Amino acid sequence: MSRVCGMAGVCRLMGLVAATVVLMVASPLIGSTNVEAAEVGSGAAEAAALTAVAAEAAEAAGLTPETVEVVASTSWTAAIARAAGATRVTVLAPAELRHPPEYDFRASDIAKVAGSAIVVWGGYEPFIQRLIQAAEVPEERVVQVSTVNTPDNLMAQSRLLSERLGTIEAQQAWEKEFERFAADLRSQAGAAGAGETRVLVHFHQQGLAEWLGYNVVGVFGPDELSPARVVELTQLKPDLIMDNYHNPQAQAVQEITGCRRVELRNFPETETDTIETLLLDNARKLGLLGDGPADF
Repeated sequence: MSRVCGMAGVCRLMGLVAATVVLMVASPLIGSTNVEAAEVGSGAAEAAALTAVAAEAAEAAGLTPETVEVVASTSWTAAIARAAGATRVTVLAPAELRHPPEYDFRASDIAKVAGSAIVVWGGYEPFIQRLIQAAEVPEERVVQVSTVNTPDNLMAQSRLLSERLGTIEAQQAWEKEFERFAADLRSQAGAAGAGETRVLVHFHQQGLAEWLGYNVVGVFGPDELSPARVVELTQLKPDLIMDNYHNPQAQAVQEITGCRRVELRNFPETETDTIETLLLDNARKLGLLGDGPADF
């Protein structure tokens, strides 16, 4: 049995909390998953009670940010784990890969997940499914999170994960600071005229574009753009194209319209980058930080 689940009762309690508080629906689309929060039982009161149970279970198992071990599928799930309060995080897929979910695990990765670590993934990484089977990782040590880079979702996912990790206090401290960070970033987007900017956005960047307040006039992807679809998008007369670095698709639209195209990241650039680092990097590419936009 793992360190995180040091006793059978703790494992059952932690599993009950995770299963009850949220219903996660994984999307087969590349680069993100969709999550739907599900109301259960008597609502907020029951959720609060379950959170208290999780905290007690974590305390009984002696869990702290210093003792919890996390193996994250990618730099994206690693960033969410750190927001949840984890400090001992190992990342499997190298961040320098253009599309990390395509990573093929190595024999050495089996040892990384065979111990007591919690495995955190997004639900769309085929190598994690194969790795879990090869290493015979028990279900209670595998946690799926929704990888959508909007502050509301990131905070929600970090909360849920912190309940499993027993790092609730650390997550709450992070969230308090992150709320201020997100509010400042959104304010800067408004001051930069996001609301007056007509944007074509890649499916996997849509949530971020809308949260920043851009005037989204069209969404493309994740499927490859047909010539007819390219023509349709050009007729929307965008001022800006927000493409996805991990599978860019709108080069032809840019060539026809002549408008600026920016490739934004979903997966942080390094294994140690935080959520804040990722969002700031994307904001910088959009020209929201006062140091000029990036063009492709």
